Amino acid sequence: MKNNFILTLLFIVCLSAASFAQLDSVYYLGPAAGNVPSGVTVTLNPMTFDEPISGDPIEIKDLEGPSINGNLENYDPSNLPPYVYTEDKLIKSVNKGTTAQTVILDKWDGIAMTNSIPPDPIMAVGPDHVIACVNSAFRVWDKQGNLLASVNADSWISPVIGSGAFDPQIIYDHYANRWFMLWDWQDSPSQQGWFIISYSDNADPFGTWYMYKMDAKLNGTANSGTWGDFPQIGYDDQAIYINSRSFSWAGYYQYNKIRILDKSVLYASNGGVLPFVDLWSIGRPNVPSDKPDVLEPAICYTPGQGGYFFNTLQNGGVYTIMYKLLNPTSPTPRLRGKTLVVNSYGNAPLAQQLGGGTGIESGGSKHRHSPIVRDNYLYAAHSIANTTNASYSSVRYYKVDLSNASISEQAELGMIGYYYLYPALAIDKDHNILVTFSRSATTEYVGAFVSSKYAADPPGLNPSLILQPGLGNYVVDFGSGRNRWGDYMGIYLDPVNEYDVWTFTEYVRSTNTWGTYVGRILMAAFPGAHAYAESFNVDFGNAQVGATPSTKTVILTNYGQADLVISAINSPVGPFSLLTNLSLPYTLAPYDSVDLDFEFDPANPIVYDELISFTSNDPDFPGFRLKGRGFEINPAVSDILYAVSSAADTGKTFWIDRATGLGTEIGPSNFPSINTATIDPVTNTIYGVIPGTTESDLVKINATGGDAYIIHTLNLGFLVAVACDTNGTVYAGTQAGGIYTVDVNTGVYTQVTTASIQLMSLAFNPLTNELWASSKVAIGQKDKIYKIDLTTGAAILIGETDFNVPTNDLAFDEAGVLFGVIGSPTENGRIIIIDTSTGLGTLLGDTGFQDVRALAYTVNNPTSVDDNNNSLPESFYLAQNYPNPFNPSTKISFRIAEPGIVSLKVFDILGNEVMSLVDEQKPAGLYEVKFDASSLTSGVYFYQLKSGNLVQTKKMVLLK
Repeated sequence: MKNNFILTLLFIVCLSAASFAQLDSVYYLGPAAGNVPSGVTVTLNPMTFDEPISGDPIEIKDLEGPSINGNLENYDPSNLPPYVYTEDKLIKSVNKGTTAQTVILDKWDGIAMTNSIPPDPIMAVGPDHVIACVNSAFRVWDKQGNLLASVNADSWISPVIGSGAFDPQIIYDHYANRWFMLWDWQDSPSQQGWFIISYSDNADPFGTWYMYKMDAKLNGTANSGTWGDFPQIGYDDQAIYINSRSFSWAGYYQYNKIRILDKSVLYASNGGVLPFVDLWSIGRPNVPSDKPDVLEPAICYTPGQGGYFFNTLQNGGVYTIMYKLLNPTSPTPRLRGKTLVVNSYGNAPLAQQLGGGTGIESGGSKHRHSPIVRDNYLYAAHSIANTTNASYSSVRYYKVDLSNASISEQAELGMIGYYYLYPALAIDKDHNILVTFSRSATTEYVGAFVSSKYAADPPGLNPSLILQPGLGNYVVDFGSGRNRWGDYMGIYLDPVNEYDVWTFTEYVRSTNTWGTYVGRILMAAFPGAHAYAESFNVDFGNAQVGATPSTKTVILTNYGQADLVISAINSPVGPFSLLTNLSLPYTLAPYDSVDLDFEFDPANPIVYDELISFTSNDPDFPGFRLKGRGFEINPAVSDILYAVSSAADTGKTFWIDRATGLGTEIGPSNFPSINTATIDPVTNTIYGVIPGTTESDLVKINATGGDAYIIHTLNLGFLVAVACDTNGTVYAGTQAGGIYTVDVNTGVYTQVTTASIQLMSLAFNPLTNELWASSKVAIGQKDKIYKIDLTTGAAILIGETDFNVPTNDLAFDEAGVLFGVIGSPTENGRIIIIDTSTGLGTLLGDTGFQDVRALAYTVNNPTSVDDNNNSLPESFYLAQNYPNPFNPSTKISFRIAEPGIVSLKVFDILGNEVMSLVDEQKPAGLYEVKFDASSLTSGVYFYQLKSGNLVQTKKMVLLK
């Protein structure tokens, strides 16, 4: 029965030869239809971060394929186009004149090493997002490089199967505006093999996807006794194609299989029945006994020209193979093929690297990334042995004329002493070629590179352009003895303009650690004038009112074929300014650029958003949208003990009653974990620190609102302590004991010493200017108090608090009284007073706030109470209202030194009284009043505090 089926099939194939004369007969089995009964609906959520991937090391299977004779009996290369070999050289950029220049527009670090080798990096790009996958994880970014989601592959496939995802594939189907993802899954003991496919319901990857578990064992509906290795996907306007290597459960290669998914049915299935059609046991054209390995399905950009597959031989040869599916979505698709004679190529050798070690696997000369079909041409690239010295390897690309099934270009890029690994190729709408690959030499770690070829140029790739250099020697084999790399790279054409090409390339991130890098590459100028900046949205972030203005520089470049002429720029209003003086009309020639310096000088603590418009001959260039938030840092009130709670209490700033220890909230800090604080005795500015594993943030805290703002990010990990000496110099300490001075204006830090203990907190005694510390202890007595010698770093033990818990932070008052705060993240913070002679602690009281880690005291300094009236006594104080701006209510705090008649009134901008909030006799103390402005209109108002002969006035803004 089986033999009759084969004869019938061969007869059908032979009949089809007359109707497609350029292609030859192909032996195969099928077609056979099957289906998946049902799938599931899954959701991809933004801000999903379930990396890093950890666990036992996993080496992804890479089984031996067939050994096919790469020679031809009547090999005749005389009719081939001239073979081009280009000697590579590393240059900073590639410039072929005003209309052809390869430019790296953007780049960022991709996905770091997981627990798997090889990583198998692959990517796709949609209208607004970039998705990249490696073995065991995928990530989603916007096109500015902002990470939006990071997903564990096993978590992703868990709705349909257990852990074990590998060999990822991802495409963005620009015909249907949907994402399509595939993961392989195999388990030999249970003889189970599956393709886990999923597709989105629209162009936005966040939201609904439909996921199916497709049985890879089946050929149609029959159990083949094989599983599908190394699945590769391509697509055209009609179908998605999955090619896989079929292996027996004993690990022996059998054949390649093509699975066809009709897109009109696939995208309508929505978790219901999903049909497919299989063809398998595919032979070499006219040689049925040869079963070529890896028939890479093409990505087709020209409707009606799809269904192509391409193959090169693992060990080299004198030919490549092209296949073509006819009527792919009919019940009886047919497969044809052509053996394409090429110049001889050899097996790419193991790659060597700087530092030596085990050679890196090259993957041989097997084609490993989707070929591209556009406008009746097919393009493909693979690694080969260098044709001038086979000890090294090169990149070769082919251009195949589909109208006559012949090679029209073949060219090689290489260099003696160098190795080119796993090239991947993309073609833009003008037929410019970009190839990305890893490269190494005995003088060079494995790095990420690109090379281009412009459509108007003669055959041959341009010299390499470096995307990211390798940063260390790489030997990772998980005990197998095979130093795995690849097995493919990621590259994708941007579907929005079909000019930008995105790359996702592997490099050595650090010694024995692979990494990936994302690049956005432009190969040729856009028609007309084309203004480009890394971003046309300039976000200044937070800037302090009254401080030195913030500046940002934006590089504006013309990536068009014509001059960019800027004829007008609108006059900036508000706090933004364009500092660069452009003489209008201003002309930028193609590929020229200009630095534009913008300034942000906020006058009020509000959010600003403004468009500075540019008028030019590029209609898509409106100008730059500038954003920023002004904030105020009001000084701390003298004679007040401040504290900040952390994550468990959602980050609140409060002041503490020194008689009871009870806290009164000032406002949210805007951060979950400010771990330490101090107050500059000269300016009364509150500083805090947010520690990180590799870098930490120095913040300022607004004493009247509690809100904090990052002023510098310091390249110091686990920065846990901060303290000001009597001169206002800021010191910071790491958990490991490093003590540094920090210039709060520049962020420059200088190491002073290394303490002989691990640090928990620091504080200076204002009477002696001696540095005190509490220690970080993992095992043993946790409540020790020390003095630190800043000259030697020696820690001098004073004693123990006797609470046997860490002292989270320390603070001295002006009389030399030492306060501490204790309490775990699950407990309310408690204030203790520490005897400076013995270290013994006495409980003052419960703050009423959970997870308190930061404590700071304002040394009594009457000159710093109010910037507007420094002659006021320290105990008369009017705080800035919070929030400000507000709608419709806000809080106003004030302090009076002596009992008497107190008035607090609100005035409009013309000086008319609009409301009296307080007008009565009051004892000395600290007060808070709520101001409800529901009856007032938006605008600027003033509030004034009077007590005896003392007066203070502040401004507030009502925004409705």
